[in-house]
Amino acid sequence: MENKITKDMSLVTFLTTDLTAISRGRSILKRDLADQMSKGCGWVPANSSITPFNTISDDNPWGSLGDVRLLPDADSLVSIESEFFRNRSELSYVHCDIVSLKGEKWPTCPRTLLKEVEQRYRDELGIELVVAFEHEFTLEKDQLPSSPAFSLRSLRKVDDFSSKLLPLLDMAGAEPEMVLPEFGDQQYEVTCAPTSAVKAADRAVNVRELTKELASDLDYNLSFSPKAEPGAIGNGVHVHISLKDLSGNPLMYDAERPNGLSEMAGSWCAGILDNMRALCAFTAPSVVSYLRLCPHNWSAAYSNLGDLNREASLRICPTVQYSDTPTNKQYNIEYRALDITASPHLALATILLAGLEGIKTSRETPQITEKNPSDLSESECEQLNIRCLPSSLSEALSELENNSLFMSQLPRKMLNTYSKLKRSEVQYCKELDNEALCKLYKDIY
Repeated sequence: MENKITKDMSLVTFLTTDLTAISRGRSILKRDLADQMSKGCGWVPANSSITPFNTISDDNPWGSLGDVRLLPDADSLVSIESEFFRNRSELSYVHCDIVSLKGEKWPTCPRTLLKEVEQRYRDELGIELVVAFEHEFTLEKDQLPSSPAFSLRSLRKVDDFSSKLLPLLDMAGAEPEMVLPEFGDQQYEVTCAPTSAVKAADRAVNVRELTKELASDLDYNLSFSPKAEPGAIGNGVHVHISLKDLSGNPLMYDAERPNGLSEMAGSWCAGILDNMRALCAFTAPSVVSYLRLCPHNWSAAYSNLGDLNREASLRICPTVQYSDTPTNKQYNIEYRALDITASPHLALATILLAGLEGIKTSRETPQITEKNPSDLSESECEQLNIRCLPSSLSEALSELENNSLFMSQLPRKMLNTYSKLKRSEVQYCKELDNEALCKLYKDIY
C-alpha cells in the first residue's frame, strides 16, 4: 500500500517546448492524471515571448492579457521510475498542444503547426513523412581526462553515463540506435530510429530532457549548445527526412537519375535550398549559432546539396549496398544547418513547408556539388546557385521578414511573436564577446 501511495503522489508535468526550444510546464499529482487528461492545465499567452534569458521580449503581442490551456497528448506520456536514477524521483511528463479556452488551436504552438504541416503532406501530396533527429553534446566532469577522438576510451571513461543512456531512452519509447564518442574533446552523439514527424520532434525533446536528467543525476555537466567554447568543435542537431506514399512505398530514390535522387525529391530539396537563408532564422536561431555555421566546421555555411558531403547544408546520405534492406528504403536527406537552440517542432515544420512548396511548384533539381563550396570560386558558386548562409541571427531574421513563403504561410501572431522574441535575444547579447556568449548559451542549453 505504501508503494502505491508513493507512486500516486509523484508528479507528472504537462509539457510544452516553446519557440526557444526550452521545455516548460506545470505539474500535477500522478493520481489526478486520468481526470486531467481531457482538461489540461492553465497557461499564459505571454509565455510564448519568454527569451532563453528569463526576460519577456519587448513589445510582445500578448502583454498581461488572456489565458490558454496546455492540452496533453496521452500517446506521448513519458514515465521513468525513480529506481533508474541515483538521486532522483520518478520523472513523468506528457507533451501538450497549446489551445484556447474553447479548445481551438493557438497560433504560437509549434507542435500544432507541425501537426498541420504533416497533415498537409498527406492531404495535398499523399505523402507520409519519415524523420529522425541526431544530437551532439558536450559532457564534462572534474578531472575527466582527454582521450582520442571516436575512441573506445572516450566512451568507457564515462561508462556510468554511456551505459545507461540508451536503456533510459528505450524506456521512454525513443527507440535509441547508437551512442558514440565524437571528434571533439568530451563530445558525444546519440541517435534514434526514424518515425513520423510529430513523434520525431517529441522524441527530440525526450532525448534532450532525459540526457540532461541522467547527466545531472551522475554529476556531469552536459551541454548541447552549438559552441561550448569559442575554439571548441561545434555541437549540431541533424535531421534525416525521407518521403513515402500512403502505402509505404519510398519516393526519394530513383536509380535512373543522378545520385539516385528522384524528381520529386529533387523538387523538395530545391524548395528547401531556395528558402534556406530564411530557414536559418528557425534552424540556427540563436546568436551563438553563427559561431558554428562556418566553412570547414563539418556543419554548413552554404545553401547547397551534396552527396556524402558533411560540409553540405543538405546531404544525400549513404546507403549500404550489401544490406538486406533495399536502397530505396535506406535513402534519405539530411538537413545540417540545425542546432539545439531550435524548437524541434518549429524547425521541422518550416523545413517541411519549404520542401512542400518545392514539390508543388515542380522546382528543378539543384546541382549536386562534389566539392566543398568554400573551395569553389565566386563564379562557380553563382553558376551552381550556391549562396552563403547568413553570418548572424540578425541577418537571418531579415531574410525571414522578406521571405514570401514563410510570411504568407505561418500564423501572423507566431511570426510577430517570434521576430520580436529573437530581436530581443540579439539585443541582449550585443555587448558580449565570444567567450561570454558561449558560456551564456552553454549554461542554458
